[in-house]
Amino acid sequence: MVAVSAEEIAALSGKIADIERKIAQLDERHAEMTLRLQDFQLAQFRALGDVLAECLRLRYAVARRKAELSGDDDDQAAADAAARERADYEARLDGEEDAAESLDADAREELKRLYRNAAMRCHPDRVAEDDKALAQARFQQVQSAYRRGDLAGLRQLLRDLDATPLPGRLPADTGDADALRHTLSALRGRAADLILAIQTLQIDPDYRRALDEASWQAYFSDAQAGFEYECEALRQALARMR
Repeated sequence: MVAVSAEEIAALSGKIADIERKIAQLDERHAEMTLRLQDFQLAQFRALGDVLAECLRLRYAVARRKAELSGDDDDQAAADAAARERADYEARLDGEEDAAESLDADAREELKRLYRNAAMRCHPDRVAEDDKALAQARFQQVQSAYRRGDLAGLRQLLRDLDATPLPGRLPADTGDADALRHTLSALRGRAADLILAIQTLQIDPDYRRALDEASWQAYFSDAQAGFEYECEALRQALARMR
């Protein structure tokens, strides 16, 4: 058995404390970035929801009719994919509410504060591999509550996290050098995951648009015009197939 000095234990513990502070900073930054993206996507959804739903309906109608006429397996697969895309979007459309629009400025700030708190506590990148599925489910609940402007829902999610917190980082208060090294390695992995998540968000086209809030309305107007043009083209294509 190799003896481990108190100095080495202290050095490992110090490294763990340093990287935990770094992870906390990364968590906060990622939560803020995600919040900005959520705001953009919510505004986009409200601006384009109906016209996009109609466009998806027409895409499916055209793909289904093409498959009926051709009998081709690839055309049928395309129609099935269009059906799934439409169903997924309509499920989201049915689940979204405009409650956030009725919140006053103070309630809106509380909504953001609760979202940041909950998102940092249940983000999948903060937990071990075995716990990622549970964390992802909680994280999706948090995102959904934020999109709906559901203050009561976010408060309840935080109470649930208090009552049954997700397994967190491994404890560092041990004199076992091997356990400390394992903890340090795990934390470095989580920090690397967070850095990657931040870098991925930074190059996401929606996130880049989200940074320029002054241009949102112009972007939504252009997108709506594009979807309306596509809808008309799809209607004409469908008429020709009859």
